[in-house]
Amino acid sequence: MDTAADDKDLPEGADAAPVEKPRASLIGNVALFLIAPVLAGAGVFAGMALMEGEPEIIYRAGVPLSVTETVGSVQLDLDAAAETSFSYSFELSEMLKGSCGEVVTDALAAASRAETLKDVTLVIRSREAATRRAASITTAKSCNRVLVEIELAEVKAKKQGY
Repeated sequence: MDTAADDKDLPEGADAAPVEKPRASLIGNVALFLIAPVLAGAGVFAGMALMEGEPEIIYRAGVPLSVTETVGSVQLDLDAAAETSFSYSFELSEMLKGSCGEVVTDALAAASRAETLKDVTLVIRSREAATRRAASITTAKSCNRVLVEIELAEVKAKKQGY
């Protein structure tokens, strides 16, 4: 290396010693690795919020099967409504009489009739959901769980005046 050539580029009175670049601190690197994923996630969620469009409706025999409606910030899943209805519990109890045993369902029957008068689509969805659920019950343990659910639904129907 020619030190005389290097000295020509320096102003008078300046040292000829090389200047060290400041090293990135460990705290800065850690902060960068913690903040980058948060910013990326925020970008993804913002994109999802902006891209959200109309719900997709799938029909079978004229009845919508899976619809999610957005009302304000609350999402109403119609399938979930069907699976928590009185009609669902009543249909399930009727389907499982032979394999799991019989339970008292007088209030459930009355509540199911009332639901049929209010919303036929809900009752149809409830029957479909009950059919799927009944097919999954294969053991005595699963029978007991479902019978407890049906009894709780019966109590709930009685509390609501059915």
